[in-house]
Amino acid sequence: MLQDLVESYLYSSTFAYSGIHGGTTWDSATADPILLPALSTRDFALISSNSAMSRLDKTLAYMATPIHLEHLDICTESDPGAFQNCGRCGKCGRFLLIAEAEGTIGTYAEIFDIARFRASRWKNVRQLTKLVHHRKYNPNDRDHLVYLRDKGADLPLSARAAGRLSAAWSRLR
Repeated sequence: MLQDLVESYLYSSTFAYSGIHGGTTWDSATADPILLPALSTRDFALISSNSAMSRLDKTLAYMATPIHLEHLDICTESDPGAFQNCGRCGKCGRFLLIAEAEGTIGTYAEIFDIARFRASRWKNVRQLTKLVHHRKYNPNDRDHLVYLRDKGADLPLSARAAGRLSAAWSRLR
């Protein structure tokens, strides 16, 4: 069993402590620091780590770590035999928008499909804007959008408007 090989697992929580609660929620990650110890056993500890940092702060800290390129696998939609990160899904898009704003996107050309990212960039800006204005508001998405704006990233007005309209439409349903 796993506890025979590993004594603890450090889980990088989605939310900073300010977003943690145990009440009714649309995302169980809001209770990571509460749930993980409850799921631990005497021989195997699940530990919420870096909850003092926002997702954006974690991303920027990770980007500053030289070894990260060997282990960066964040994709939810990668194709077998292709790049390990598709470049177009929400996670890849959010990461590459930050890398682009940081001026380091070329660093990731061997592990992300940058051409797919560029082709879906407008969609990723729209989706990020939609998430910021959606009823299932996630403070991490707002942090990303504000950071991109403050860095002077190209955030097309049409994509931002489409995101806001999509969020408004979903609230009406």
